[in-house]
Amino acid sequence: MARSSMFGGVPVPMTDDVIVTFTQPPIVEVVASVRFGGLSDVAALSLGDFWRSTLRPDFEAVNVQPPFEAPVESFESNYRPPEFSFGIASAPPMPRLWFTSNSREELIQVQHNWFAVNWRSARPDGSTSTYDRWPARRESFSHRWAQFQNWAGSIGEDLRPDQCEITYINHIRPIEGVWEDHSSWAGVFSWMGAPEFPGGQLEQNTWQAQFRLPPIDDIPPWRLHVSVQPAFDRAPPNASPLIVLQITARGAPGEMSHDAVVKALARGRSAVVQSFLSMTSLKARQSWGQR
Repeated sequence: MARSSMFGGVPVPMTDDVIVTFTQPPIVEVVASVRFGGLSDVAALSLGDFWRSTLRPDFEAVNVQPPFEAPVESFESNYRPPEFSFGIASAPPMPRLWFTSNSREELIQVQHNWFAVNWRSARPDGSTSTYDRWPARRESFSHRWAQFQNWAGSIGEDLRPDQCEITYINHIRPIEGVWEDHSSWAGVFSWMGAPEFPGGQLEQNTWQAQFRLPPIDDIPPWRLHVSVQPAFDRAPPNASPLIVLQITARGAPGEMSHDAVVKALARGRSAVVQSFLSMTSLKARQSWGQR
């Protein structure tokens, strides 16, 4: 029997079981990532060798990006968010490398302490690709993470994962009879009613929240972050409104093995999908072809 936890009073399966499918989901990007104890300086400077020896046939495009500071979840009772600080570094930061697939749908990001695999719907020619669903995303991450682990091991590095993260980014476009502009979000999010303000009319709204996910099996507590933001898909005068719904689940894998990381990401994915179902209206989901 599949184990489950609870999200908003709704059971959340913690397996890779199919939760629901859509024929036209609003997903534009999915990111699966893992943070680990940092590589040595020599290994970090050799990340290009990983690309040349392993990825190059399928990921010909390479770009250098600024390093990414992966947020860290803490569940200690005395935890306080980190305060802003300023200092002068003694050495330049290690870069983050982007390896883009030949189809332009997949992106691998690697730096000295972080590894991620992105799926993106947008293509350079302006067309979009169809989301290939979680089993394909899980397999792709598992395969590429194993390749990176093997490469690191071949040069004497031991990757020690300490946090996993799964993010789904959705671009929700106007739906006839459901919502048409940023003042009518209640059609998509039935719980998000428009506040009354005498003498004024709501133009747009934003919303952010975080939820604590309880431990399950050998996976410790995680945290779910939800953000709803207004946006436009084109510049004026042809701008069309969008709702950007970003849902991230983040936490420790419990163990440091390859399988434990993949299992933890599956747990996060289940929570992300269930929160999406809990937040969005039936009419909106029907317009995306819920099955």
